[in-house]
Amino acid sequence: MALGKELLDRLEQCKPEAVYLSDEETQYTYAQVKALVSLRQHQLLQQGFKQGMRVFIATGRGVLYWIDCLAVWGLGGVVMPLDVASDQARVEYLFCLVAPDFILCEKLRYTTQAKQLTFPDSHDDDFSLVRISVDDFAIAAILFTSGSTGLPKAVKLSDRALLGNAKAVMPHLNYGKSDSLFFAIGFQFVSAFSHFLVTTLKSSAIFCTEKLLFKSELVDALIKQGSTCFGGSPIQLRWLAEDSRLEQLKHLKWLMASGDHLPAVVIKALKKTLPNLKIHTVYGLTELGGRFCFLSPNELPEQAGFVGKPIMGLKLTIRDEAGKPVKLGEIGEVYAEGEYLLDEYIGIPESREFKKTGFNTGDSGFINAKGNLCLSGRSDNVFKCMGKKVSTLPITEALIKTGYFSDVIVVAIDDKNVGGRVPVAFYALKSDVVFKKGVFIRELRKELPSDYLPYAYIALPTLPRTGSGKPLYQKLKAFYDSY
Repeated sequence: MALGKELLDRLEQCKPEAVYLSDEETQYTYAQVKALVSLRQHQLLQQGFKQGMRVFIATGRGVLYWIDCLAVWGLGGVVMPLDVASDQARVEYLFCLVAPDFILCEKLRYTTQAKQLTFPDSHDDDFSLVRISVDDFAIAAILFTSGSTGLPKAVKLSDRALLGNAKAVMPHLNYGKSDSLFFAIGFQFVSAFSHFLVTTLKSSAIFCTEKLLFKSELVDALIKQGSTCFGGSPIQLRWLAEDSRLEQLKHLKWLMASGDHLPAVVIKALKKTLPNLKIHTVYGLTELGGRFCFLSPNELPEQAGFVGKPIMGLKLTIRDEAGKPVKLGEIGEVYAEGEYLLDEYIGIPESREFKKTGFNTGDSGFINAKGNLCLSGRSDNVFKCMGKKVSTLPITEALIKTGYFSDVIVVAIDDKNVGGRVPVAFYALKSDVVFKKGVFIRELRKELPSDYLPYAYIALPTLPRTGSGKPLYQKLKAFYDSY
Protein backbone atom coordinates (compact mmCIF):
# COMPACT_ATOMS: atom_id res chain seq x y z
CA MET A 1 0.00 0.00 0.00
CA ALA A 2 1.03 3.61 -0.55
CA LEU A 3 -1.50 6.20 0.56
CA GLY A 4 -0.03 9.17 -1.30
CA LYS A 5 0.51 7.23 -4.52
CA GLU A 6 -3.01 5.78 -4.55
CA LEU A 7 -4.63 9.16 -3.94
CA LEU A 8 -2.57 10.99 -6.57
CA ASP A 9 -3.05 8.15 -9.06
CA ARG A 10 -6.81 8.52 -8.56
CA LEU A 11 -6.55 12.23 -9.41
CA GLU A 12 -4.77 11.32 -12.65
CA GLN A 13 -7.50 8.84 -13.62
CA CYS A 14 -10.41 11.30 -13.31
CA LYS A 15 -11.60 13.73 -15.97
CA PRO A 16 -9.46 16.89 -15.61
CA GLU A 17 -12.46 19.20 -16.00
CA ALA A 18 -14.63 17.39 -13.41
CA VAL A 19 -15.22 19.19 -10.10
CA TYR A 20 -13.39 17.53 -7.21
CA LEU A 21 -12.99 19.81 -4.15
CA SER A 22 -15.25 22.69 -3.10
CA ASP A 23 -15.90 24.85 -0.06
CA GLU A 24 -17.97 28.01 0.53
CA GLU A 25 -15.62 30.20 -1.50
CA THR A 26 -13.80 28.03 -4.03
CA GLN A 27 -14.36 25.16 -6.43
CA TYR A 28 -11.51 23.15 -7.91
CA THR A 29 -11.45 20.63 -10.74
CA TYR A 30 -9.14 17.63 -10.70
CA ALA A 31 -6.77 19.47 -13.05
CA GLN A 32 -6.63 22.49 -10.74
CA VAL A 33 -6.04 20.34 -7.66
CA LYS A 34 -3.20 18.48 -9.40
CA ALA A 35 -1.57 21.79 -10.32
CA LEU A 36 -1.85 23.13 -6.75
CA VAL A 37 -0.57 19.89 -5.19
CA SER A 38 2.46 19.83 -7.48
CA LEU A 39 3.14 23.52 -6.74
CA ARG A 40 3.11 22.89 -2.98
CA GLN A 41 5.31 19.82 -3.41
CA HIS A 42 7.84 21.86 -5.41
CA GLN A 43 7.91 24.51 -2.67
CA LEU A 44 8.47 21.89 0.06
CA LEU A 45 11.28 20.19 -1.86
CA GLN A 46 12.93 23.56 -2.49
CA GLN A 47 12.88 24.10 1.29
CA GLY A 48 14.64 20.79 1.98
CA PHE A 49 11.71 18.46 2.63
CA LYS A 50 12.65 14.80 3.12
CA GLN A 51 10.57 11.64 3.32
CA GLY A 52 9.20 11.02 6.82
CA MET A 53 9.25 14.66 7.90
CA ARG A 54 6.39 15.83 10.11
CA VAL A 55 4.16 18.62 8.82
CA PHE A 56 1.59 20.61 10.77
CA ILE A 57 -1.21 21.58 8.38
CA ALA A 58 -3.26 24.48 9.68
CA THR A 59 -7.04 24.44 9.49
CA GLY A 60 -9.14 27.49 8.68
CA ARG A 61 -8.06 27.67 5.01
CA GLY A 62 -10.87 25.77 3.31
CA VAL A 63 -9.94 23.02 0.86
CA LEU A 64 -6.30 24.18 0.71
CA TYR A 65 -6.03 22.04 3.85
CA TRP A 66 -6.76 18.86 1.87
CA ILE A 67 -4.54 19.97 -1.02
CA ASP A 68 -1.68 20.27 1.48
CA CYS A 69 -2.47 16.79 2.84
CA LEU A 70 -2.25 15.34 -0.68
CA ALA A 71 1.05 17.13 -1.28
CA VAL A 72 2.64 15.87 1.94
CA TRP A 73 1.41 12.29 1.51
CA GLY A 74 2.72 12.26 -2.06
CA LEU A 75 6.17 13.17 -0.70
CA GLY A 76 6.02 10.41 1.92
CA GLY A 77 5.56 12.85 4.79
CA VAL A 78 3.53 12.77 7.99
CA VAL A 79 0.35 14.88 8.11
CA MET A 80 -0.55 16.50 11.45
CA PRO A 81 -3.65 18.74 11.71
CA LEU A 82 -3.18 22.03 13.55
CA ASP A 83 -6.41 23.59 14.77
CA VAL A 84 -5.89 27.35 14.45
CA ALA A 85 -8.58 27.90 17.09
CA SER A 86 -6.34 26.29 19.73
CA ASP A 87 -5.02 28.53 22.47
CA GLN A 88 -1.30 29.29 22.72
CA ALA A 89 -0.71 26.86 25.59
CA ARG A 90 -2.15 23.94 23.62
CA VAL A 91 -0.14 24.85 20.51
CA GLU A 92 3.09 25.02 22.50
CA TYR A 93 2.31 21.67 24.11
CA LEU A 94 1.73 20.06 20.70
CA PHE A 95 4.94 21.52 19.27
CA CYS A 96 6.92 19.98 22.13
CA LEU A 97 5.07 16.68 21.83
CA VAL A 98 5.52 16.02 18.09
CA ALA A 99 8.43 18.29 17.00
CA PRO A 100 7.20 19.41 13.55
CA ASP A 101 9.62 20.02 10.68
CA PHE A 102 7.24 22.25 8.71
CA ILE A 103 4.07 24.25 9.31
CA LEU A 104 1.78 24.97 6.36
CA CYS A 105 -0.40 27.93 7.27
CA GLU A 106 -2.17 31.05 6.04
CA LYS A 107 0.24 33.48 7.70
CA LEU A 108 3.42 33.27 9.76
CA ARG A 109 2.20 33.29 13.34
CA TYR A 110 4.07 30.72 15.44
CA THR A 111 7.28 30.94 17.45
CA THR A 112 9.03 27.70 16.51
CA GLN A 113 12.11 26.30 14.81
CA ALA A 114 9.91 24.56 12.24
CA LYS A 115 9.82 26.13 8.78
CA GLN A 116 6.55 28.01 8.24
CA LEU A 117 5.26 28.21 4.67
CA THR A 118 2.24 30.02 3.30
CA PHE A 119 0.72 28.71 0.08
CA PRO A 120 2.94 29.64 -2.88
CA ASP A 121 1.82 32.07 -5.54
CA SER A 122 0.83 30.62 -8.89
CA HIS A 123 3.77 29.70 -11.09
CA ASP A 124 4.22 29.66 -14.85
CA ASP A 125 6.18 26.40 -14.70
CA ASP A 126 4.25 23.14 -14.91
CA PHE A 127 5.52 20.83 -12.17
CA SER A 128 4.87 17.09 -12.12
CA LEU A 129 3.21 15.32 -9.22
CA VAL A 130 5.68 13.53 -6.97
CA ARG A 131 4.77 10.08 -5.64
CA ILE A 132 7.27 8.67 -3.14
CA SER A 133 6.99 4.94 -2.43
CA VAL A 134 6.73 4.22 1.28
CA ASP A 135 6.54 1.12 3.43
CA ASP A 136 3.05 0.00 4.53
CA PHE A 137 4.01 0.60 8.13
CA ALA A 138 5.49 4.06 7.62
CA ILE A 139 3.67 6.72 9.65
CA ALA A 140 1.24 8.70 7.47
CA ALA A 141 -0.48 10.87 10.07
CA ILE A 142 -0.43 11.95 13.68
CA LEU A 143 -3.91 12.90 14.83
CA PHE A 144 -4.88 14.28 18.20
CA THR A 145 -7.52 13.09 20.60
CA SER A 146 -8.48 14.36 24.04
CA GLY A 147 -6.85 12.48 26.88
CA SER A 148 -8.36 11.72 30.27
CA THR A 149 -6.13 14.42 31.80
CA GLY A 150 -7.43 17.08 29.43
CA LEU A 151 -4.17 17.12 27.48
CA PRO A 152 -4.34 15.85 23.88
CA LYS A 153 -2.85 12.49 22.97
CA ALA A 154 -0.86 12.19 19.73
CA VAL A 155 -2.02 9.13 17.79
CA LYS A 156 0.48 7.70 15.30
CA LEU A 157 -1.29 6.08 12.35
CA SER A 158 0.48 4.12 9.64
CA ASP A 159 0.01 4.30 5.89
CA ARG A 160 -1.60 0.87 6.17
CA ALA A 161 -4.05 2.00 8.87
CA LEU A 162 -5.42 5.04 7.01
CA LEU A 163 -5.54 3.52 3.54
CA GLY A 164 -6.66 0.08 4.73
CA ASN A 165 -9.48 1.53 6.83
CA ALA A 166 -10.69 3.71 3.94
CA LYS A 167 -10.68 0.78 1.52
CA ALA A 168 -12.57 -1.40 4.01
CA VAL A 169 -15.25 1.30 4.27
CA MET A 170 -15.74 1.67 0.50
CA PRO A 171 -17.96 -1.43 -0.04
CA HIS A 172 -20.41 -0.16 2.59
CA LEU A 173 -21.17 3.09 0.73
CA ASN A 174 -23.01 3.29 -2.57
CA TYR A 175 -21.75 6.31 -4.47
CA GLY A 176 -19.64 6.97 -7.54
CA LYS A 177 -18.30 9.55 -9.98
CA SER A 178 -21.67 11.26 -10.46
CA ASP A 179 -22.17 11.74 -6.71
CA SER A 180 -20.92 14.34 -4.26
CA LEU A 181 -20.41 14.16 -0.51
CA PHE A 182 -21.16 17.07 1.82
CA PHE A 183 -19.61 17.24 5.27
CA ALA A 184 -19.41 20.05 7.82
CA ILE A 185 -16.92 18.80 10.42
CA GLY A 186 -13.69 20.23 11.76
CA PHE A 187 -11.01 19.00 9.36
CA GLN A 188 -8.74 17.95 12.23
CA PHE A 189 -11.06 15.09 13.21
CA VAL A 190 -10.60 11.51 12.04
CA SER A 191 -14.16 11.47 10.70
CA ALA A 192 -13.26 14.25 8.25
CA PHE A 193 -10.14 12.34 7.19
CA SER A 194 -12.23 9.22 6.57
CA HIS A 195 -14.77 11.16 4.49
CA PHE A 196 -11.99 12.73 2.44
CA LEU A 197 -10.06 9.52 1.81
CA VAL A 198 -13.05 7.32 0.97
CA THR A 199 -14.64 9.90 -1.32
CA THR A 200 -11.35 10.55 -3.15
CA LEU A 201 -10.82 6.81 -3.66
CA LYS A 202 -14.43 6.58 -4.91
CA SER A 203 -13.67 9.38 -7.45
CA SER A 204 -16.64 11.38 -6.17
CA ALA A 205 -16.81 15.13 -5.59
CA ILE A 206 -16.44 16.69 -2.14
CA PHE A 207 -18.05 19.79 -0.67
CA CYS A 208 -16.73 20.46 2.82
CA THR A 209 -16.72 23.26 5.33
CA GLU A 210 -15.30 23.83 8.80
CA LYS A 211 -17.92 26.47 9.50
CA LEU A 212 -20.43 25.51 12.19
CA LEU A 213 -23.68 25.35 10.25
CA PHE A 214 -26.37 25.61 12.88
CA LYS A 215 -29.80 24.05 12.23
CA SER A 216 -31.44 25.97 9.34
CA GLU A 217 -28.02 27.01 7.99
CA LEU A 218 -27.17 23.35 7.46
CA VAL A 219 -30.41 22.71 5.59
CA ASP A 220 -29.85 25.86 3.49
CA ALA A 221 -26.38 24.63 2.51
CA LEU A 222 -27.57 21.12 1.62
CA ILE A 223 -30.38 22.50 -0.55
CA LYS A 224 -28.01 24.93 -2.27
CA GLN A 225 -25.22 22.42 -2.94
CA GLY A 226 -27.48 19.59 -4.10
CA SER A 227 -25.05 16.96 -2.80
CA THR A 228 -26.27 13.38 -3.03
CA CYS A 229 -24.62 12.21 0.21
CA PHE A 230 -24.15 13.75 3.65
CA GLY A 231 -21.80 12.71 6.43
CA GLY A 232 -22.45 14.27 9.81
CA SER A 233 -23.03 13.83 13.51
CA PRO A 234 -26.29 12.62 15.12
CA ILE A 235 -27.10 16.16 16.29
CA GLN A 236 -26.84 17.35 12.66
CA LEU A 237 -29.18 14.58 11.52
CA ARG A 238 -31.61 15.66 14.24
CA TRP A 239 -31.57 19.20 12.86
CA LEU A 240 -32.42 17.84 9.41
CA ALA A 241 -35.23 15.66 10.77
CA GLU A 242 -36.80 18.58 12.65
CA ASP A 243 -36.63 21.09 9.78
CA SER A 244 -39.86 21.79 7.90
CA ARG A 245 -37.96 21.78 4.58
CA LEU A 246 -36.77 18.19 4.87
CA GLU A 247 -38.79 17.27 1.76
CA GLN A 248 -36.50 19.53 -0.29
CA LEU A 249 -33.62 17.12 0.38
CA LYS A 250 -35.00 14.36 -1.86
CA HIS A 251 -31.78 14.54 -3.88
CA LEU A 252 -29.96 12.83 -0.98
CA LYS A 253 -29.17 9.15 -1.52
CA TRP A 254 -27.81 8.55 1.95
CA LEU A 255 -26.88 10.07 5.27
CA MET A 256 -24.17 8.90 7.64
CA ALA A 257 -24.16 9.47 11.39
CA SER A 258 -20.94 9.12 13.37
CA GLY A 259 -19.51 10.59 16.56
CA ASP A 260 -22.33 9.89 19.01
CA HIS A 261 -25.53 7.87 19.52
CA LEU A 262 -28.20 8.24 16.79
CA PRO A 263 -31.64 8.05 18.48
CA ALA A 264 -34.29 5.80 16.94
CA VAL A 265 -36.77 8.70 16.96
CA VAL A 266 -34.48 10.64 14.57
CA ILE A 267 -34.22 7.69 12.18
CA LYS A 268 -38.02 7.32 12.20
CA ALA A 269 -38.57 11.02 11.45
CA LEU A 270 -36.09 11.03 8.55
CA LYS A 271 -37.54 7.89 6.98
CA LYS A 272 -41.11 9.14 7.34
CA THR A 273 -40.42 12.15 5.11
CA LEU A 274 -37.73 10.58 2.91
CA PRO A 275 -38.65 6.87 2.69
CA ASN A 276 -36.02 6.07 0.04
CA LEU A 277 -33.19 7.62 2.05
CA LYS A 278 -30.45 5.23 3.20
CA ILE A 279 -29.15 5.90 6.71
CA HIS A 280 -25.72 4.58 7.70
CA THR A 281 -25.03 4.34 11.42
CA VAL A 282 -21.29 4.29 12.00
CA TYR A 283 -18.92 3.88 14.94
CA GLY A 284 -15.35 5.09 14.57
CA LEU A 285 -12.23 5.97 16.53
CA THR A 286 -9.13 8.04 15.90
CA GLU A 287 -7.02 5.13 17.17
CA LEU A 288 -8.34 2.89 14.37
CA GLY A 289 -7.66 5.30 11.53
CA GLY A 290 -11.34 6.02 10.89
CA ARG A 291 -14.31 3.67 11.10
CA PHE A 292 -14.81 0.60 13.27
CA CYS A 293 -18.40 -0.64 12.77
CA PHE A 294 -21.13 -0.15 10.15
CA LEU A 295 -24.84 -0.87 10.44
CA SER A 296 -26.41 -1.57 7.06
CA PRO A 297 -29.38 0.68 6.20
CA ASN A 298 -31.24 -2.53 5.35
CA GLU A 299 -31.25 -3.45 9.05
CA LEU A 300 -33.30 -0.39 9.97
CA PRO A 301 -35.64 0.18 11.71
CA GLU A 302 -35.35 -3.22 13.43
CA GLN A 303 -31.76 -2.61 14.58
CA ALA A 304 -32.11 1.10 15.35
CA GLY A 305 -29.80 2.01 18.21
CA PHE A 306 -27.10 -0.45 17.10
CA VAL A 307 -23.90 0.51 15.26
CA GLY A 308 -23.41 -2.73 13.35
CA LYS A 309 -20.50 -5.06 12.76
CA PRO A 310 -16.76 -4.37 12.37
CA ILE A 311 -15.38 -3.50 8.94
CA MET A 312 -13.07 -6.00 7.25
CA GLY A 313 -9.65 -6.00 8.92
CA LEU A 314 -10.95 -5.26 12.42
CA LYS A 315 -12.34 -7.49 15.16
CA LEU A 316 -14.68 -6.63 18.03
CA THR A 317 -14.74 -8.20 21.50
CA ILE A 318 -16.65 -7.33 24.66
CA ARG A 319 -14.68 -7.91 27.87
CA ASP A 320 -15.23 -7.58 31.59
CA GLU A 321 -13.13 -5.44 33.92
CA ALA A 322 -10.55 -8.25 34.13
CA GLY A 323 -10.19 -8.30 30.35
CA LYS A 324 -12.05 -11.60 29.84
CA PRO A 325 -14.82 -12.07 27.21
CA VAL A 326 -18.39 -11.69 28.50
CA LYS A 327 -21.47 -13.65 27.49
CA LEU A 328 -23.52 -12.68 24.43
CA GLY A 329 -25.84 -9.80 25.28
CA GLU A 330 -23.94 -8.83 28.42
CA ILE A 331 -22.65 -5.27 28.80
CA GLY A 332 -18.89 -4.94 28.99
CA GLU A 333 -15.95 -2.92 27.72
CA VAL A 334 -15.57 -2.62 23.93
CA TYR A 335 -12.19 -3.76 22.56
CA ALA A 336 -10.84 -3.46 19.02
CA GLU A 337 -8.27 -5.73 17.41
CA GLY A 338 -6.88 -5.95 13.90
CA GLU A 339 -4.81 -4.37 11.17
CA TYR A 340 -5.60 -0.67 11.56
CA LEU A 341 -4.77 -0.02 15.20
CA LEU A 342 -2.58 2.93 16.09
CA ASP A 343 1.17 2.39 16.29
CA GLU A 344 1.30 4.20 19.62
CA TYR A 345 0.44 7.31 21.55
CA ILE A 346 3.57 9.45 21.39
CA GLY A 347 5.22 9.53 24.80
CA ILE A 348 3.25 6.54 26.13
CA PRO A 349 5.43 3.47 25.37
CA GLU A 350 2.97 0.94 26.83
CA SER A 351 0.48 1.87 24.08
CA ARG A 352 2.65 -0.13 21.64
CA GLU A 353 1.20 -3.27 23.22
CA PHE A 354 -2.33 -2.55 21.95
CA LYS A 355 -1.67 -4.52 18.76
CA LYS A 356 -1.05 -7.59 20.90
CA THR A 357 -3.59 -7.10 23.67
CA GLY A 358 -6.34 -5.25 21.80
CA PHE A 359 -7.37 -1.63 22.25
CA ASN A 360 -9.85 -0.68 24.98
CA THR A 361 -12.01 1.94 23.27
CA GLY A 362 -13.25 3.40 26.55
CA ASP A 363 -16.82 2.63 25.46
CA SER A 364 -19.14 0.03 26.93
CA GLY A 365 -21.70 -2.03 25.07
CA PHE A 366 -23.00 -5.46 24.13
CA ILE A 367 -23.39 -7.64 21.04
CA ASN A 368 -26.81 -9.04 20.13
CA ALA A 369 -27.69 -12.35 18.46
CA LYS A 370 -27.29 -10.77 15.00
CA GLY A 371 -23.70 -9.81 15.81
CA ASN A 372 -24.44 -6.08 15.96
CA LEU A 373 -22.85 -3.84 18.56
CA CYS A 374 -24.99 -1.64 20.77
CA LEU A 375 -23.05 1.05 22.57
CA SER A 376 -24.05 1.87 26.11
CA GLY A 377 -21.96 5.03 26.16
CA ARG A 378 -18.56 5.76 27.59
CA SER A 379 -17.52 3.20 30.19
CA ASP A 380 -17.69 5.92 32.83
CA ASN A 381 -21.25 6.75 31.73
CA VAL A 382 -22.62 3.49 33.09
CA PHE A 383 -24.11 3.41 36.59
CA LYS A 384 -25.54 0.66 38.76
CA CYS A 385 -29.26 0.34 39.32
CA MET A 386 -30.60 -2.52 41.45
CA GLY A 387 -27.20 -4.20 41.14
CA LYS A 388 -27.24 -4.06 37.30
CA LYS A 389 -25.11 -1.95 34.98
CA VAL A 390 -27.29 0.68 33.34
CA SER A 391 -26.44 2.96 30.42
CA THR A 392 -27.34 6.63 30.15
CA LEU A 393 -28.43 6.12 26.51
CA PRO A 394 -32.02 4.94 27.22
CA ILE A 395 -32.46 8.07 29.33
CA THR A 396 -31.19 10.24 26.48
CA GLU A 397 -33.58 8.53 24.04
CA ALA A 398 -36.53 9.11 26.37
CA LEU A 399 -35.68 12.79 26.87
CA ILE A 400 -35.39 13.41 23.12
CA LYS A 401 -38.67 11.60 22.51
CA THR A 402 -40.55 14.16 24.64
CA GLY A 403 -39.90 16.79 21.95
CA TYR A 404 -38.92 19.58 24.35
CA PHE A 405 -35.19 19.71 23.65
CA SER A 406 -32.93 20.82 20.83
CA ASP A 407 -30.06 18.88 22.40
CA VAL A 408 -29.63 16.46 25.31
CA ILE A 409 -26.62 14.81 26.93
CA VAL A 410 -26.99 12.52 29.95
CA VAL A 411 -23.85 11.89 31.99
CA ALA A 412 -23.20 9.50 34.87
CA ILE A 413 -21.48 11.62 37.51
CA ASP A 414 -20.01 10.68 40.88
CA ASP A 415 -21.96 12.48 43.59
CA LYS A 416 -20.51 12.47 47.12
CA ASN A 417 -23.90 13.08 48.69
CA VAL A 418 -25.34 9.97 47.07
CA GLY A 419 -22.22 7.87 47.39
CA GLY A 420 -22.04 6.72 43.77
CA ARG A 421 -22.76 7.57 40.16
CA VAL A 422 -26.04 9.21 39.25
CA PRO A 423 -27.46 10.18 35.84
CA VAL A 424 -27.49 13.94 35.25
CA ALA A 425 -29.38 15.41 32.29
CA PHE A 426 -27.98 18.48 30.53
CA TYR A 427 -30.35 20.01 28.03
CA ALA A 428 -30.98 22.90 25.68
CA LEU A 429 -34.65 23.74 25.15
CA LYS A 430 -36.23 24.28 21.76
CA SER A 431 -37.11 27.93 21.26
CA ASP A 432 -40.76 27.27 20.39
CA VAL A 433 -41.82 25.08 23.33
CA VAL A 434 -43.46 25.86 26.65
CA PHE A 435 -41.58 23.86 29.25
CA LYS A 436 -43.26 22.99 32.52
CA LYS A 437 -41.00 20.75 34.54
CA GLY A 438 -43.81 19.03 36.45
CA VAL A 439 -45.64 18.06 33.26
CA PHE A 440 -42.36 16.96 31.70
CA ILE A 441 -41.46 14.70 34.66
CA ARG A 442 -44.88 13.03 34.49
CA GLU A 443 -44.35 12.33 30.78
CA LEU A 444 -40.88 10.96 31.44
CA ARG A 445 -42.16 8.57 34.11
CA LYS A 446 -44.25 6.88 31.42
CA GLU A 447 -41.07 6.12 29.44
CA LEU A 448 -38.56 5.25 32.17
CA PRO A 449 -38.47 3.21 35.39
CA SER A 450 -38.24 5.46 38.44
CA ASP A 451 -34.66 4.34 39.13
CA TYR A 452 -33.63 5.60 35.68
CA LEU A 453 -34.92 9.14 36.18
CA PRO A 454 -32.14 11.76 36.15
CA TYR A 455 -30.90 12.87 39.55
CA ALA A 456 -30.58 16.45 38.29
CA TYR A 457 -31.61 18.51 35.25
CA ILE A 458 -29.32 21.33 34.13
CA ALA A 459 -30.38 23.77 31.40
CA LEU A 460 -27.72 25.38 29.19
CA PRO A 461 -28.07 27.68 26.14
CA THR A 462 -26.03 25.20 24.08
CA LEU A 463 -24.34 21.95 25.04
CA PRO A 464 -20.56 21.64 24.67
CA ARG A 465 -19.55 19.33 21.83
CA THR A 466 -16.50 18.84 19.66
CA GLY A 467 -16.56 19.80 16.00
CA SER A 468 -17.37 16.16 15.19
CA GLY A 469 -20.39 16.15 17.51
CA LYS A 470 -19.01 14.28 20.51
CA PRO A 471 -19.97 15.56 23.98
CA LEU A 472 -17.28 17.35 25.99
CA TYR A 473 -17.80 15.42 29.21
CA GLN A 474 -15.20 17.26 31.27
CA LYS A 475 -16.95 20.58 30.69
CA LEU A 476 -20.31 19.06 31.59
CA LYS A 477 -18.96 17.60 34.82
CA ALA A 478 -17.47 21.00 35.65
CA PHE A 479 -20.93 22.56 35.16
CA TYR A 480 -22.38 20.01 37.58
CA ASP A 481 -19.70 20.68 40.19
CA SER A 482 -20.60 24.36 40.13
CA TYR A 483 -24.36 23.72 39.96
